[in-house]
Amino acid sequence: MEICFGNTGVKDFLDMLNKVSNSDLCKLTCSTVPLLWYWKDYAERIRDLLEEIGAEFTEPSRLHFEYPVESANDLSKASYTDVMFWSKAISVAIEGKWREPRYETVQQWLRSGNTENRKAVLEHWKGLIAPKSRGIGNVDDVVYQMLHRTASACVQKSDRTVVLYQVFSDPTSKDVDYGADFETLVKAISPKEDLGIWLQYIVMYRTDHYRKTENTLLGIVDSERKASLAREAILEGDLFRFETEDFKTFPG
Repeated sequence: MEICFGNTGVKDFLDMLNKVSNSDLCKLTCSTVPLLWYWKDYAERIRDLLEEIGAEFTEPSRLHFEYPVESANDLSKASYTDVMFWSKAISVAIEGKWREPRYETVQQWLRSGNTENRKAVLEHWKGLIAPKSRGIGNVDDVVYQMLHRTASACVQKSDRTVVLYQVFSDPTSKDVDYGADFETLVKAISPKEDLGIWLQYIVMYRTDHYRKTENTLLGIVDSERKASLAREAILEGDLFRFETEDFKTFPG
C-alpha cells in the first residue's frame, strides 16, 4: 500500500507526519491529534476497518492524508478529507472528529458568502454525488461538510464507496449527534447500494503521557516548537487509550 500526503507519495508515517501543518498540532485537543495517533499503524488499521464494513483489502491501494478534491472554480476552497483509502474494490473517505461543534448546514453556508458562486459550488458537489444517487432532493438541512466529503469520496473510481466519520469521544466531550445529521444526508441524497454512509464511534481516555505533553506545551509560545513536541508525542508514546469502537451504517 502506498502512503501519501495530499497527492504526493511519502516514505512512511514519519515522513507524512512531518508534512502536517504546524497549526494542526499546536494543541493536543485538535481532532487531528487522536486521528493521527489512531492511524500511526495505518496498515493494520485499514485492514481492520475494511473487515468491519465488509470489504477486502486488495492491491494496488493508496492511503492519503489530507486528500484534496477541487471545488467548482478557483474562487472556492478544495475539500480536504482527513484520510482517503483507495483501491479498485473500494474507496473510503474518513473524517476525524473530537470536541468539535456542529458545522453549518447547506442553507446556512449559502447565506454566509457569495451566493451565486456558492450555488455553483453546491451544484458541483451534487454533480459528483449524482452517479451514486437515486436522485438528489432538497439538501438545505444537510451539514455542508458532510455533503462535500461525500462528493470527495465519489470522485474515486472504485466499485464501492464509503463515507465514514470517525468520532473520538472521551468523558469531557460534548458530542454532536452525527447520527441524526447522517440520516438527514441519506434522506437528501438517496444513495445507491454502492455508496455507504458509516459512523465509527470510538471511546477513549487521555493517558499520563498526554497530560505530561499537554503541560509541557502550555509553557511554550513558539508554534513550530509546539508542533515538533506534538509530533514526538504521537510517535513515541500512548497519548490515548481506546476502549471501544462501535460501527453504524445508514442505508439509503
